[in-house]
Amino acid sequence: MSATVEVISTTPSGHGRQRGWKRLMRRVARSVLQLVIVVVLIVVGTAVLVRLVPGDPAQSILGMQATPESLAALRAQLGLDQQLSSQILSQLSGLMHGDFGTSMTTQRPVISMVGSALPITLSLVVTGILFALVISFPLGLLPAFGMGRRGIHALRISMVVLVAIPSFLVGIYLLILFSVQLHWAPAGGWSKDGLNALRYLWLPSLALALFMTPIFVRSIERETTRLMGEEFVEAAISRGISRVSLITRHLLPNVLLPVITLVGFSMAVLIGGAVIIEALYGIPGIGSVVVTAVGQRDYPVIVGVTVFTGIFTVVISLITDVVYTIADPRVRVQ
Repeated sequence: MSATVEVISTTPSGHGRQRGWKRLMRRVARSVLQLVIVVVLIVVGTAVLVRLVPGDPAQSILGMQATPESLAALRAQLGLDQQLSSQILSQLSGLMHGDFGTSMTTQRPVISMVGSALPITLSLVVTGILFALVISFPLGLLPAFGMGRRGIHALRISMVVLVAIPSFLVGIYLLILFSVQLHWAPAGGWSKDGLNALRYLWLPSLALALFMTPIFVRSIERETTRLMGEEFVEAAISRGISRVSLITRHLLPNVLLPVITLVGFSMAVLIGGAVIIEALYGIPGIGSVVVTAVGQRDYPVIVGVTVFTGIFTVVISLITDVVYTIADPRVRVQ
């Protein structure tokens, strides 16, 4: 009597892959829709808030010494001489053509100001995330090296303490230690020279990294602890697999998936969170542009940077979603 052996493939079929990519395209479409909604809400919200300012918003911005001509020019620039609906439609039309407004103080286009400051902030954020990953992976993978429950508990407590310290205090402590006492880094400023810029970049990036490190460590440690109790990991250990092979072949591929989401989240959070660090270290990034605009009551710059930050956040979320879907085929076929 012959027996038929059924082989079940764990590789997604062509039909499954096709459905997965269709689902990915639907996610992209939803993210684009979210982008449109975010931009509309920001424009509507800022337009309404300006009109809710007691008295004349133009007078509040320019002060009591402003001339009637300058007040009228500012009202026209802000769209306050139009109906609210016309102002919103005009701003949305400008955004569709890449017009984020013009600074009241420097008369520069806002998109030009953002374009010159964004690479500096991005270099700060990306370097900070790299520092956080370099610190977090060894700490988060400690359970795979046989750390006991007391050690894990101590690690968790130390991460809670670190996340409770305000980022500006961390920045000040690092500044005193590495700049004032050890003279390993400049006390502030920026350089446009590529290699020289690293001297100004690494210390504020480390301050940003310590802000995100507890979140990374907690996620990696929790996932590592969970995986150490899985049957396939216990089977690998019983076969005498080395710790290095266990981590690289069985743990890291699974640990990396939640880290992808955290990196995308960190990019969005640190673009806004970099304001404090940039002000502390005198770095001319997006944060400095916002702080200067608030001090000068430069409304078009504040609105333009707010809209741009909202767009950037949604785009980062979209990229993270796409990368996660590609990295984990199970998401495409579920």
